[in-house]
Amino acid sequence: KGQLGDGTPGTLAKQERPTKIGTATNWKSVAAGASHSLAINKAGELYAWGFNNKGQLGDGTTSMRQRPTKIGTATNWKSIAAGALNNHSLAINKAGELYTWGEDTHGRLGDGGNNENKTTPVKIQNPRL
Repeated sequence: KGQLGDGTPGTLAKQERPTKIGTATNWKSVAAGASHSLAINKAGELYAWGFNNKGQLGDGTTSMRQRPTKIGTATNWKSIAAGALNNHSLAINKAGELYTWGEDTHGRLGDGGNNENKTTPVKIQNPRL
C-alpha cells in the first residue's frame, strides 16, 4: 500500500531486498506502521508515505502516497511512532510537545475529542500522566 516508499504502483508490490528510497542521505529516524511509514531527517523535517485511509500520514488528505511526502513546514521534529495495528501516528517535537493524527477510534489519539479522525498533526494539550 505504498509503505515501502519506492514508488512501486499497486497494493501488493513488494521488495525482497533492501532498496534505497530516493537520493536523500540525511535521515535521522524511521517508524513503520502496519501500512504506512514515517521518517525524520537531520533537519527535523517529517515525512510520511503509504496507506492513508484514516489520515495517518498527516498531510491533510486521505490519499495514499507511494513516495516520502513532507508533512507541514515544521523543522523541529525529534521522534516518531506509527501505530502497528491501527492507522495513527505520533510525534514529539524538540520542545517536548506531543502530536497525534490519524484514526481516533476509541480515543486513541488522546486529544480529548469526539473520536473523529485527524488528517494533520494535533497537539495534545494536557496529557494525563
